[in-house]
Amino acid sequence: MMLESYSRKDEEEADWLSGCLLLPRPALMHIKRNIADERSAVSEYMVSVAMLRYRLDVTGVNYHYRRLAR
Repeated sequence: MMLESYSRKDEEEADWLSGCLLLPRPALMHIKRNIADERSAVSEYMVSVAMLRYRLDVTGVNYHYRRLAR
């Protein structure tokens, strides 16, 4: 059975889940520690730059690394 339409909430949850599955926090930590530039990371993980940046921000990984740099 296929639904012909999906609610906005369902679509937002699916988008959020896909980000979690494609770029879990351990992968993001690996990227920050071992991959020098965004282009290499998005190529390796096959995601968009926007998705990578969003996940780095929403998971707090960027914040974590900014604090370490102080």
